[in-house]
Amino acid sequence: MRRICWPWWTVLFWIAVWIVGVLAVTIAQASCARTPAEAARLAADGATRPAAGDGGFRVESMRWDPILQQRWARIASCAHPEWPAVEMPVAASATLRTTPSRAEALLPESPVVRAGDAVQLWIQQGDLRIEAAAIAEQSAEMGQTVRVRLMQRKTLGQQKEEEFRAVVRGPHDVEIEQ
Repeated sequence: MRRICWPWWTVLFWIAVWIVGVLAVTIAQASCARTPAEAARLAADGATRPAAGDGGFRVESMRWDPILQQRWARIASCAHPEWPAVEMPVAASATLRTTPSRAEALLPESPVVRAGDAVQLWIQQGDLRIEAAAIAEQSAEMGQTVRVRLMQRKTLGQQKEEEFRAVVRGPHDVEIEQ
């Protein structure tokens, strides 16, 4: 029977690979929190905690939403990495950044809605969404309030012009102020 003898450096290489793998799994498990909300809170504060007993949740990434002026955390399950990740808002804390990101710097500085533009006016409450065509009475940037009036329909009889105050949500997109 022939005996297999591996060089000493090959054996050391595979031992090092095994140790690195064990450390990577241990570190990944150590950053798991018990609940998604706890994982988001810990990530926002920059804190770490010991491993959760079974499974847990970890933050995969954080992003800044320039429209809502809010941070969001993408959270995945440690025990089931094949499950889809979820996003949840991160509460404002002392670590909230004040400098604009590259994405914010690319937002247009000119008004998103200009006076006289045709806009889509909408309101949503629960599962009900109502949309109507309107004309902007003022120019405004993203997130600002603007006056709009409904476009007139060609109907018989007397018509009353309706004006609303709405928040600019995007180009030609405004939400009725509630």
